[in-house]
Amino acid sequence: MLCQILEVTDTHKQHPEQPIIQGRMDTITSNKGQSVCVDFLQLLKEDDVNESSPELKEWITSVNTSSEIKAAPQRSIQSSGSSWLIRRKTVLLLRKTESEGTMDIIQDKKVQLIEWLSEEDLILQHVHSRKLITMPEYKKLKSIQDPIAKVTELLDIVLKKGDPHCIEFLELLKKDDVNESRPALQDWIRTVDTSALKDKKKDGNTSQAGTGEIADNQEFLRKNRGKLIDNVKTVDRIVDDLNLTDEMVANVRAERTEQAKMRKVLEYTNSTKAAKLLVDALWKHAGDVMEELTTA
Repeated sequence: MLCQILEVTDTHKQHPEQPIIQGRMDTITSNKGQSVCVDFLQLLKEDDVNESSPELKEWITSVNTSSEIKAAPQRSIQSSGSSWLIRRKTVLLLRKTESEGTMDIIQDKKVQLIEWLSEEDLILQHVHSRKLITMPEYKKLKSIQDPIAKVTELLDIVLKKGDPHCIEFLELLKKDDVNESRPALQDWIRTVDTSALKDKKKDGNTSQAGTGEIADNQEFLRKNRGKLIDNVKTVDRIVDDLNLTDEMVANVRAERTEQAKMRKVLEYTNSTKAAKLLVDALWKHAGDVMEELTTA
């Protein structure tokens, strides 16, 4: 995903000569490539990004992103723009250059979603009740006092979980008790066809898995128990996507080996819903193992 968040506090505003800003700009301009640098410069041309900095607005207006910048965008950003990207809690999003399905819909609307949901007091309760986040994630989000930071972290968590969770999140936003106080959110979410997204995801999963969807998740886990215990090496990350209690999570992470951790996870997977969550998490974090097990 060609996306990175740049956040600079007013400590650096007082000391713009500090290398951290240039370093973060280098991360963007050196690692992401010229096309993304051009996208970044085009983003800086938008009024809601540059309106609070007249110097930035004046400079970026002079930049021709359609010609000269394609030749040397990195030098232009690093030499002229980095000192203006200094504003308390300023968040600039590098837009992606490729479509990545449902995640794209949320990512492209991320700034507006933060604005709409940061004043929605119950959004955290809604996502938790739908089991879109785990208990540890819920507690972490609940501890964040700044509403904007809280919603930003929530969206990042949902995006990290992949398309299935993103679709469920979009369906949640369609609920009247979630969007009724935000007409702009209500108007936008009506244009999102989650049914079509589900169908597209289903087709994509069938193609990716090679042998179609797993008909019975519990049977799949039982049949492949030994191979999963021996081969899955990312249990700590998998646990974050499961609906386990704090005690269960602690018990899993207390085990000393990956095999013991996976054995404990399977022990806690004792329902149809739990099995589905685990299979989804395995595809996400141990796709190579799943590919081998489903195509063997």
